[in-house]
Amino acid sequence: MPPAVSINLCCYNSEAFLQATLESISRQTFRDWELIVIDDGSVDSTGAIVQRFRERDPRIIYHRQQNAGLGAARNAAIERSSGKYIALIDHDDLWLPAKLEQQVRQMASQERLVLSYTDAEVIDERGRPLRPYMPADRSAEGEVGRELFLRDFIACSSVLIRRNTLMEAGTFRPELRIAEEYDVFLRLAERGSFGRIAEPLLRLRVHAGNASWNFVRGRDENRIVLSEALRRNPRLRDQVGRSAVRVRLAGFACSPREAAFLSGSFRKTTLRAALTASAKLILSFFPDLVTDRVLMATAARRRSTAMAAAD
Repeated sequence: MPPAVSINLCCYNSEAFLQATLESISRQTFRDWELIVIDDGSVDSTGAIVQRFRERDPRIIYHRQQNAGLGAARNAAIERSSGKYIALIDHDDLWLPAKLEQQVRQMASQERLVLSYTDAEVIDERGRPLRPYMPADRSAEGEVGRELFLRDFIACSSVLIRRNTLMEAGTFRPELRIAEEYDVFLRLAERGSFGRIAEPLLRLRVHAGNASWNFVRGRDENRIVLSEALRRNPRLRDQVGRSAVRVRLAGFACSPREAAFLSGSFRKTTLRAALTASAKLILSFFPDLVTDRVLMATAARRRSTAMAAAD
């Protein structure tokens, strides 16, 4: 009989944190799961670490392939999954023990849900807490298409997805290297409701190895997936507001209060949100050179923060 949950874990040179991630999976209070590990061409001890855990737990399925990128690796994991639900976890993140149990209970009790996600806490490479992943007022549940268009507020390692809905919506696009998860979440939001567990059941690790995120490429890929979302759902432009759409396509996240200000709903905003939204809107009218510099400065600041946390 297939397990209830297929956990998908994709690895590439993951030896630094993989053991802690696997231990957090093994400590789950919900036990009806299988773990699909895709080794995307690692040249370190990733495979040996997984093999040690396999000797103790036959629920772990290991597949090694030539390096093809995260999207292709995620699809390889999905192809090998047999559970009703698919849970995603990155190789350097940690789950709290009750994570799967709470999400399975939520999904089983609400058939309209196609995805469940949890709040998360950002930690450094030593596991020390840094900050919440997302402020509570920037998260959403239910019909989240508009809110998700404005800002990707979901930590990938927190999600539990109905596998049949994922197959209907379409899996990960290998040509996307940064926005592949956001693309899937936007398509899933068009097919049903999202559930949120307002408890930080995920520890999302930030470290020097993942701080080299390419903000400019991310902006370009987000522009692609957001434009496609607008083509699939033309009403979304009016729901979000044309100025907020411009800000998003320029590469900036947009909070609900900022979007409200850009749509003329001044009573739903704050002075800080109004000033921030105005600055983003002004920048969105300039050539990409301007926004590229802003995004690269943001990337450099985050990289510096991650490096400082490692010291």
